[in-house]
Amino acid sequence: MTQKAKKVIKFNKNLERLVDDMFYAMYEHGGVGLAAPQIGFSKQIFVINCDTERLTTSEMVFINPKIISYNGKQDGQEGCLSFPGMFVERSRPETVTVEAQDIHGKKFTITVNGLAARAVLHETEHLLAKEFDSL
Repeated sequence: MTQKAKKVIKFNKNLERLVDDMFYAMYEHGGVGLAAPQIGFSKQIFVINCDTERLTTSEMVFINPKIISYNGKQDGQEGCLSFPGMFVERSRPETVTVEAQDIHGKKFTITVNGLAARAVLHETEHLLAKEFDSL
């Protein structure tokens, strides 16, 4: 993952299948987030689910994301499915506002905090080919 991921242009069944596969892989490996480049697809897509009970209603898909703002500070352990079993202490903003598209191409803006903010920033770094900035 040495190049920035490409923007998603087509919103179709193939994209839906990829997103389903990403959630499956993320759950299978015990993660809270996964970016498409981590599974070999150079696309600006990531999925997260920070709910400890893994409720599908807590699943979030971010396509062509752009960080709008961030503030605050949180410190904590951060891992990565690309480096199983490795965790580092990392400072991140407490709150992040991101603009993205959903699985149907509709734009949305959301503000997340805590673990979700950490996951959004971490996965966005994968899309920007900054995976070693994450760890």
